[in-house]
Amino acid sequence: MLREEAALRDRTIRSQALHCLAIGKAIEASGIYTHAGLTALLNRLDAETRPE
Repeated sequence: MLREEAALRDRTIRSQALHCLAIGKAIEASGIYTHAGLTALLNRLDAETRPE
């Protein structure tokens, strides 16, 4: 997934990983989502994007 996103965004894999980590950190720090809410959101996203 990192490779695909890095290619789409013209980033290295490392910089894409750091970008994703920064987004995750910001979301957690916002206090808008609980751990359970984030887990449910990520599970739903995984299910929607998983190839069949």
